[in-house]
Amino acid sequence: MATQNRKGKVYRTRTGTGKRKDVKRAIVTLREGTIDIFGELA
Repeated sequence: MATQNRKGKVYRTRTGTGKRKDVKRAIVTLREGTIDIFGELA
């Protein structure tokens, strides 16, 4: 697992500029076969 700090985007408004919040994201890597995508076949 790794984390990233992503900067919030700057946006324009009628009166000037604003900024979205900075966000911390987690990047999770899984081994192949960890998640059963199709489920059990009956």
